[in-house]
Amino acid sequence: MLSRRLARWRGGPARSKALVGLTVSTILALGAMAGPASAKSSHHSRYTYRQTYGSALRLVKVDLGLKVTDYDPDWGYLMFEYASRQSGKRTSQGSFEFVRGEDGVEVSLQIPSMPSHHERVIIDRLKRKLSNEHGLP
Repeated sequence: MLSRRLARWRGGPARSKALVGLTVSTILALGAMAGPASAKSSHHSRYTYRQTYGSALRLVKVDLGLKVTDYDPDWGYLMFEYASRQSGKRTSQGSFEFVRGEDGVEVSLQIPSMPSHHERVIIDRLKRKLSNEHGLP
């Protein structure tokens, strides 16, 4: 029905098919770009791996009072259930990743179902906690 209306519009059937094709391809392209939100915040810690991992674990368990679902310091990950004041009782899965480097530790935090500012707030708290617990790196 749409193609008939377009055919009556200027240009006839050839132009209407081109317009329909262009419209469909535009919609598909926009749909492909609008995948699930997958934010990721990171920080380069100049503290040791042990200091960084331990402070992050204490931040999640003690300071934030979140449930740790899995962790392994040897493999460099920490998984937890994140709940914010705005989400009520609903929890989201979050994870820290720690990668050793020559001059520190690369820390990545993901809470995919939440806006990225939640990750940035937690990363900022980790930075303060490292400084408060260990002084200058």
